[in-house]
Amino acid sequence: MERARPFLRVQIAAIAIFAILKLTRSEWLVAAPPRMVEIFLWSFPNLFESVIGVMTLCALMIIGHERELALAKRLNSPAILMLSIAVTIIYAVSQELGLHRAIGGTNVTDINDVYFSLAGALGGGLIAWALFRNEATIV
Repeated sequence: MERARPFLRVQIAAIAIFAILKLTRSEWLVAAPPRMVEIFLWSFPNLFESVIGVMTLCALMIIGHERELALAKRLNSPAILMLSIAVTIIYAVSQELGLHRAIGGTNVTDINDVYFSLAGALGGGLIAWALFRNEATIV
């Protein structure tokens, strides 16, 4: 669990920022901001959702690796990183394109949400890469 702690810390910070954005967004939108600001306010939380996804998957795979679970034990740091980014992108994009409606999703399709989700997955990947460069988290 020790190796997963940096990823969990980033995840907690991203959740806090996500919650603050979601809670304060309506106050900003009441002021009728310019279109670009409005797009930012609606779509920016998706960036943090993807960062949270990458951090969660990295932490879970590291914990699985430490506990010597069969599949996770075969994964090294680059494999964990790439798999986390790929799964996050697949999930986020499929959600934004409405493929999850069958299981109760009510998301409105917006291409800007897709862009922010992709940016978040790649940004989360860069953060995870930086964390993996630290010898304490290498698996």
